[in-house]
Amino acid sequence: MGTFLSVRALHEEGVPNKEVARRLGIDVRTVRAYLRKIEGGMPEPARAVVPRLLERLVEGGGSCVHTHPNLGGNTRVFQSGAR
Repeated sequence: MGTFLSVRALHEEGVPNKEVARRLGIDVRTVRAYLRKIEGGMPEPARAVVPRLLERLVEGGGSCVHTHPNLGGNTRVFQSGAR
């Protein structure tokens, strides 16, 4: 369950904002901001999908040197299991 939904659930149980923040490990101001959005009728916010570097590398069929030209030159290649 996401933090947004956890704030909503704890608030509906009557847990005070400071306690919600402590339980979830977030700032009380974040709890208040989420509650304002909930009271405004906003659904859970969707996260933006950001492609990761490795995914771009695999999809592009390139190498790290092509993805990051500044890695060229004196670079060492590590193989898994090698010491």
